[in-house]
Amino acid sequence: MTTNMINTDTICDLQGKPLHPDTVTLLKALDKLLTVGSYYSSEHEQYLQAARKERNDIVDVIDGANKRVAIEITAQGVMIGTQNIDPRHRNVRLLHELLVPLNIARLEIGGTLTPEDLRQAIAALQEYKMALGNSSTFHEIVFENLPSSVQAISCSVLQQSEDQMKSDQEENSLDDLLGQWNDDTPSTVDHESETEQLARQFMDMVSRILENLEQLDRESGIAAKDGEDGSYVTRADLINLKQALQRLVEVNPDPAELTKLISQAQRALDLSRDPRSVNLVFRILKKDMEKKRLEKDADRTLKSPQIEYKLTIDELLESVAELETANALVDDPWAGSRTNQLAISLHMLRSDPPWALRTSMVDVIERAVIRPDFATHNLLVCAQAFDTILREEGADGLEDLLTLVTGIMRLKRSEMIAPFWVHLIELIDDNQIPELWPHLVNDILLGFEGASRETVTRLVLASGKISVQGAKAHRRVLGKQPALQGKTASRDIFTAPLNKLYPVYGMLMASPLRSWLGAELYRALRLKPGSDLAEIVMAALGEHQPELVTFYLDLIRHHGHPQPPTEVLKPAVEILQGALSGASSEVRQESWVPGGLTELGKLDPEGAVPLLECVLNDRKFFFFKAWPAPAREAAEKSLTTVRKEVE
Repeated sequence: MTTNMINTDTICDLQGKPLHPDTVTLLKALDKLLTVGSYYSSEHEQYLQAARKERNDIVDVIDGANKRVAIEITAQGVMIGTQNIDPRHRNVRLLHELLVPLNIARLEIGGTLTPEDLRQAIAALQEYKMALGNSSTFHEIVFENLPSSVQAISCSVLQQSEDQMKSDQEENSLDDLLGQWNDDTPSTVDHESETEQLARQFMDMVSRILENLEQLDRESGIAAKDGEDGSYVTRADLINLKQALQRLVEVNPDPAELTKLISQAQRALDLSRDPRSVNLVFRILKKDMEKKRLEKDADRTLKSPQIEYKLTIDELLESVAELETANALVDDPWAGSRTNQLAISLHMLRSDPPWALRTSMVDVIERAVIRPDFATHNLLVCAQAFDTILREEGADGLEDLLTLVTGIMRLKRSEMIAPFWVHLIELIDDNQIPELWPHLVNDILLGFEGASRETVTRLVLASGKISVQGAKAHRRVLGKQPALQGKTASRDIFTAPLNKLYPVYGMLMASPLRSWLGAELYRALRLKPGSDLAEIVMAALGEHQPELVTFYLDLIRHHGHPQPPTEVLKPAVEILQGALSGASSEVRQESWVPGGLTELGKLDPEGAVPLLECVLNDRKFFFFKAWPAPAREAAEKSLTTVRKEVE
């Protein structure tokens, strides 16, 4: 096992062998859901989408509604199938940290799992973990609200039925279990070691228990099938039990494991329902324990007071499980320190420290940004720092610092710019966006590498949440940004509806980007004009005309108005008159012409009459009509409307 293995995307078991692809899929699916759950609540749409996707991946691994997959927690880590996985691996750590405090030894997931089952199971386990952390006394966790497709099995060897739980309440401690039997039964003496004798006696006892069950089977015929009250098990279950006990003795035949053997024996005896076997078990085990205690007492030269431990079997097993994980390695012991160092550096930089100290703090930020875990550990820390500065000092406290940090991100990790802004926009109120507006517009113009279209559109819409007056107040800061200084721009600024970005376009029109913006606005208005008038007028233009960039802005500004104002009507009439009066025979065939004649009749009834009559009456070669039928029909309707209004 090496550190390199833990830090790579390949997941290997503790022997260094790559995991089965299905196991990798299962672990990554659960890790993805737990990761999303750390950012969103279980009711959030992002979490619901993740639950649906990861459930499909898990069920594909299970491959069938009647099958199940089991995840076991061992002393070494996490076991799936026959492979043990290091609990420190980044795709395993969150799952291991969830199951271990709850004392869960085995988590089984069935093929009937639904997205709601998966979401309910994760939420229930996290609630149990939170309740355990808030508890000041010991209590046993009983998993009651897990869905039927998910089963959590405790580290306790036996999950007791109601009758067995009553029995445990009457006989709780190890002393109580052993104290009720006398020790007048002779023990076998031979040359075996204590460990070998215990193993042999224990397996002999198991064989007798199974013989009792077989005798009961022959007499009543009910031990080979499930009874109505669930008291009896199948013969296959008994064989599996015997094999499990045999493995326990073979793997670790240590008297210190006596409590585990007692629990297994209790299970077998409960199945046999034979009081004579119960008597036999505890006489044998009591003698072995007494023998070991006497040997230890004889070796002591000084007698010390005997300490009596009052622990139930379940409490003892839980304590052992806690000890097994007490010294588990921390995934990254310095992560918290690095996060604190980053936060301190961000807050100190706003106080204009000396040059040497500033250089050290900038180095801290750069080293944090280039780390592979920056997105999961420190990206949100950066956003929270700026949120705090904004609330305490306003724009004056963050202008230079925000330029510095976003510049480092763009230089070292450009794919982090969009997630950083998403976090920051989520933290602040809409009325605080103007303070960040110049920097957000700058990053939009520089572009967001690797960001989805939905993320880009969300950030572009956020930049439009500012009034024209607010944009003018921050025009000076905007003019100093790298995008405007370098005359560089991305078309990301046009991903949102044009009318939502009018304040942004208005300020950029007064910047060095005016020429680029005018051509791009013409292109955007041709693709998404927003109104019939805008569509017809832009088609009549034919190509971009730099002197009309103000008219483009007016079309965007008054989008959706039922009656456009004069600053829109006058240029529109001039454009339509000029395009239609000198239209060639090819232009007259274009689809916008009938609509242009109709709009011209509405916008300038008196001035349009000569052109409309010309369209209706013009001939070529004395006989043929010069305008196509759709244009003549539109002109005739407009003339009729105009003449009625005059009358």
